Amino acid sequence: MKFRTATASVLLICCTTGCLSVCNNAYRTLIKEPKQFSWRRDRCESRTLYAAWASDAWAEQRASGVECRSADFVLGFQEGFVEFCYAGGTGEPPPVPPRPYWNSLNRVAPLNKGAYEWFDGYRLGARIAREGGYRDQAVVPASASLCSKGGAIEGGAGCPCNTGGDDAIAPRAPYPGDLEPVPAMPIDATAPDALLLPMLDGSTSPLSPHAVSPAAFGRKNPSAVVVDAPRGEAAEPVGPSHEAVPNYSATAPSQRSLHRDVVPPSASRRFGNDFLR
Repeated sequence: MKFRTATASVLLICCTTGCLSVCNNAYRTLIKEPKQFSWRRDRCESRTLYAAWASDAWAEQRASGVECRSADFVLGFQEGFVEFCYAGGTGEPPPVPPRPYWNSLNRVAPLNKGAYEWFDGYRLGARIAREGGYRDQAVVPASASLCSKGGAIEGGAGCPCNTGGDDAIAPRAPYPGDLEPVPAMPIDATAPDALLLPMLDGSTSPLSPHAVSPAAFGRKNPSAVVVDAPRGEAAEPVGPSHEAVPNYSATAPSQRSLHRDVVPPSASRRFGNDFLR
């Protein structure tokens, strides 16, 4: 009786709104999706199908005149064909051969030639699977790869899934006339930089015919600030100023281009005089 009550309670709780979505997700993940597709079952079925393809492909190779070197070569051909159809890749064999070739008798000459023949057969089987289009038949179709099946687009031919028979329509590259021209930046002759910045050599700026040289500007503005020039050159005014700037060239020639405030010894460098009052 207690077990039935507990079971009924659990079922009642699972039927609530919060647990119902969890039960649906669990059912979809554990029961519904594996029933639709199981990778374990598909691996066995796929390898069996690809092995049958490999046998048919090897029969075609023998009919076309390919020499059968040994049984190791045939085993490598079948393994390379099946592995490339199932997993793809570059078509190169693994770094080491299968375990039967690891034994001491198969590692010494002349029996070690079987491993190299297995490698050669593996490469041939993978190449036949790629060139014969078997790999394209083994993958799940996707919308982005339908038109490239069999290398149709890479070879320049038409799309194989195009029923109209026309060539695959690729997006056309834009012509130079299709692009909108980028507007050039307008040059304003009345810009502040063009009006106020004279040429360094004293000539008139080509962008501003009204610009004047520094010397002429100093004669028209006697109250302009005088900036010290290097030794051997005359100082010229560079612009008007409402306050007179002291000239430190006479007292401190090495620091004539620097303007430093004189701080009294009693002043705090961090908080100023107001902090000490």
